Amino acid sequence: MFSGGKQRGPGSLESPGSPGSLASLTNTLVQVTGLSPLAGPSNAEHTTTQLANDNFQRKVLMKLDLIIEQQQQILNLTRQNMTPGNDTENVLDHPCETLEDLERLEKEMEDRAKKQRMTMYLRSLGGANLNAAVRRMLRRVGNNDLWSTFSYKGRLGKRPFSKLRLCEAMIGACQKLFKIKADAAEDAIGQALKLAPHRKLK
Repeated sequence: MFSGGKQRGPGSLESPGSPGSLASLTNTLVQVTGLSPLAGPSNAEHTTTQLANDNFQRKVLMKLDLIIEQQQQILNLTRQNMTPGNDTENVLDHPCETLEDLERLEKEMEDRAKKQRMTMYLRSLGGANLNAAVRRMLRRVGNNDLWSTFSYKGRLGKRPFSKLRLCEAMIGACQKLFKIKADAAEDAIGQALKLAPHRKLK
């Protein structure tokens, strides 16, 4: 006689809630996806890290774009100041060789516009540092023999460079070039004039 309960053969399916069916389903998923049951959390962590890296890279690229744009703006302004045909052209035909030449230049610089153009011209000469820029300015405006007769304050019987309109233009140019205070430019000019009798301005 047969018992009242149902018998399951070897190939019969188990109920969905049974431990056997869960193990079978898990094994099937592993075979299909190639993932282990523990792979889920590590994948999530990897995804989070990747998103953070992508976000960081986007921020860096945005910063680089901003820096490049600012540098381009600076370059454009520099080119405008250095381009032939602007207001700095023909400010000075040649370096002053005598005191009379310098006096004529000073007379011309009584015109405010002329003085402003001189400041722009001196600024456009540039220089690796403050002292180099000052020497370059002096060399372009006058020769070494002329500057040997000057000191900044006019001591030791020399003429006072600080009284010249050219001095004001040089200080203004140095301040715009190097973002410095006036006294730093004054010191650099005084040092350059002090050395003028002993060596050529380079």
